[in-house]
Amino acid sequence: YVDIVFANEEEALAYTQLPAEQAIHAIANEANIAIVKVGSKGSYIKQDETLYHVPAEKVKAIDTTGAGDVYAAGFLYGYANNLPLNRCAEIGTLCAAQVIEEIGAKITPERWQKIYDKLKVEK
Repeated sequence: YVDIVFANEEEALAYTQLPAEQAIHAIANEANIAIVKVGSKGSYIKQDETLYHVPAEKVKAIDTTGAGDVYAAGFLYGYANNLPLNRCAEIGTLCAAQVIEEIGAKITPERWQKIYDKLKVEK
């Protein structure tokens, strides 16, 4: 039993032999919450019979190193704060968008401020 599965579309394909739009359903049959990230097309999130698609932020991708990890961190932040799953994915998406606009996996203080401002969260 698994609570949450995070997969990118290549991982979902390797695991299920299905494209992302179908893989999300197969993975959700084995986990409480399934997330399949599809790059510039956003992400799919499914729990029980509820399916969300959260679009990606429109940014100039320079380096995707760390994008999946910070997506998961943002999603889990929202989940730990009992936010709806689509909102969790929006936070993850926002975090991933900030990291891919720079070389490397570190989010600068200025980019964290952009995230806080967009989410209307006080530091």
